[in-house]
Amino acid sequence: MPAPSFPKIIGHRGDAIHCPENTWESFRSALSYPIDGIEFDVQLTKDLVPVVFHDRTLKRMTGSTKTIHESTWDDLKDIDIGSWFSSEFADQRIARLDDVFSQFAGRTDLLVELKLRGPKRWQIELAKVLAKTTSQQVHVSQIYLLCYDLNLLKEMHHICSDLQLVWNQDHAELTEHDDFLTAYSVNINGLDMAFAESIRVRQKLLFTFTCNQLADVHTAVAMGANAIMSDRPGWLADRINHLRTNNS
Repeated sequence: MPAPSFPKIIGHRGDAIHCPENTWESFRSALSYPIDGIEFDVQLTKDLVPVVFHDRTLKRMTGSTKTIHESTWDDLKDIDIGSWFSSEFADQRIARLDDVFSQFAGRTDLLVELKLRGPKRWQIELAKVLAKTTSQQVHVSQIYLLCYDLNLLKEMHHICSDLQLVWNQDHAELTEHDDFLTAYSVNINGLDMAFAESIRVRQKLLFTFTCNQLADVHTAVAMGANAIMSDRPGWLADRINHLRTNNS
């Protein structure tokens, strides 16, 4: 009987349980564990700079209601986005996507989620910028672009057919024409075995998020997920290693 395969381990927004999410320290901390990659969110500034940030506004981290898409890079580059988590992270600043690519592309898998903020035209512009930026990377095979909007993924495919595109979903759904997709990424609570089997038949990859409990991990492994995202990447690495050991 063949040994079971185990999923890749991905730090969701880095090591978000121990560090402020989507920051340099969060990424470095995540990659200090034996994991396979990091996931992070990207938005576009007013002056078309792709930056790593999740929320629509800065309110949760700074108290400011300023939005990313209405701010320039100069407006954002010196803002402290770490102190809300702990004073020891007061030196953390918003990262530019090109700097993250420079630092980590080729070292690990990068799962880049397009955050659909601002008006529709801005979302389309983000898709174009991100497709072009990613297509210029030497290690494009290790970069996955995730988005909830299937039409934006199609737009990026038209710009560069070599991109690895992933349809993000809260509830599992197949699309009839998915030749341009590399993978489906589904919330662990929205997954079921029938969908997982369909993905395998179509020879697509299956990613799942956000697995922070042991039951989630067992579900993801049972469904044959190819990658699991967790806010607790060190813990997840231990759990997967334990499962490997028990099945060896």
